[in-house]
Amino acid sequence: MPRPPATPARRRGRPPKLDGTTPDTRERLLEAAFASLLELGYDGVTLADVAKRAGVTANAVYHHFDGRSALMVAAAKRALDAVQWPAVLPATEASERARMAVRAFLRPEAAGFRRFILELHAAASRDPELAPLLEDWNAASLANWLRLTGRSQEAKARIKAFFLLVMGTCHLEQYGALGTNHRLVIAALEDAAAGLFADL
Repeated sequence: MPRPPATPARRRGRPPKLDGTTPDTRERLLEAAFASLLELGYDGVTLADVAKRAGVTANAVYHHFDGRSALMVAAAKRALDAVQWPAVLPATEASERARMAVRAFLRPEAAGFRRFILELHAAASRDPELAPLLEDWNAASLANWLRLTGRSQEAKARIKAFFLLVMGTCHLEQYGALGTNHRLVIAALEDAAAGLFADL
């Protein structure tokens, strides 16, 4: 009678560090970067901390990103995609897309993203590597909006005003003492965003 195969012995001790080349490593690094920045602030985050949270070696980060700044911008883009674009992109009119974008930004589950964006933009004034990455991201966002609005100087001015309005929404939690009706605030911000594009 044949013997059943032996069960392999369980490895003892800590699990081995991954080398950073597995398919899900990038996603884990982005999640870890997001969590690290929210906990430690931009200046407190190190690649070693992010790698430890992701369960990889610090050198593994460089398989996927050029450095800390690139990793943080990629984490912000990933968070924006999760918060906003599934609901926003189907809107083909600029005014409706602006309304939907503000609505997405102000959802309760986007609170961490709002804090992340504020921290990232504040850090850009101190980090010479981060600032041009954010500029590139803003330029790409501008190009997406110009497809809906045309390329006039008026359209560019309205888009910039919209970006400033959206950045302002990131301060939502800081104005809790004003004691206003939350739904009315959101409705007013949506109307303001949509109004920027109403006659374009």
